[in-house]
Amino acid sequence: MRSTTRRQLRRPSVKLSLMAAFVDRLLDTKNLAHAYILTGSQASGLAQHFIHKLFCEDQCNACGQCQKLESGNHPDVRWVVPEGKNIKIEQIRRLQHTALYPPSEANFKIFVIEKAETLSREAANSLLKILESPPTYLVFLLLTQRLGDLLPTVVSRCRVVQTGLHELSEDIEQACWGNPAWMQTFDIETDGDFQLTNENLVESFGQTHLLTLYQATQKVFQLTSTLSLSQVLKMSTALSKMERPQLEYLLQGLAYLAHQTYSASPAGLHAVRKLELSYGALRSNANVPLLLESCFLRLWRLSHVP
Repeated sequence: MRSTTRRQLRRPSVKLSLMAAFVDRLLDTKNLAHAYILTGSQASGLAQHFIHKLFCEDQCNACGQCQKLESGNHPDVRWVVPEGKNIKIEQIRRLQHTALYPPSEANFKIFVIEKAETLSREAANSLLKILESPPTYLVFLLLTQRLGDLLPTVVSRCRVVQTGLHELSEDIEQACWGNPAWMQTFDIETDGDFQLTNENLVESFGQTHLLTLYQATQKVFQLTSTLSLSQVLKMSTALSKMERPQLEYLLQGLAYLAHQTYSASPAGLHAVRKLELSYGALRSNANVPLLLESCFLRLWRLSHVP
């Protein structure tokens, strides 16, 4: 199977009208992201509507852009599909080479990656290179039914659109660190019984309420810059005893917050990448106390760079 294909695009069904309107609003803002993750049962149809709308605002089905999209012969749209069980690094390398050339007919060049959760680790890391600094004309659409299987580093560089869900509150959306899969792991209903304080910070990670964990992770991140090194390492030891889902959430959150805070400098970006790798190391059964100690030490050093 070829790594990139052209595909005939069909107009979205009436069933997609609500999500299609959402895409219309996204494009009308003129604040187009360079990469989107479309997840859920309607991801493929939504991707087709996205491309139609981006290339022809009226979706007239009569102009040259629409006709080439309908026939599957538009030169500026490529679909990347698994070769066998996985999307391989060679496919992403070919994609990177193609991405160097500007679009030939439209204002954008679009790569649609189907079953993005099948990206091999090498392919995902290779994709990160172009997601970090893509050409202005390039837009990625990653389609997946299993968002939680994507590398957090990939998710953090994309705008996630989860089809089939009601609009999320801003607080819940932020608490997902750009990864709505956390809504399936933790509770999102209002929980007014637990009040976070400095004294019960470690205890808070025994909760299953998403917003509580979000607030606790923010607090931990803040403390890494205000406590002494010995206090930070003591906190690391205490937190290393938490349950695995909460620990994974904490590590992804710390990497996300570090990326927002420190990635402007080359040294900071290098440290952030190391933090992001910790999430994958945890899933590979790394020594939890040592892994967490290393993360907290790195955060403490980042916050104390003169």
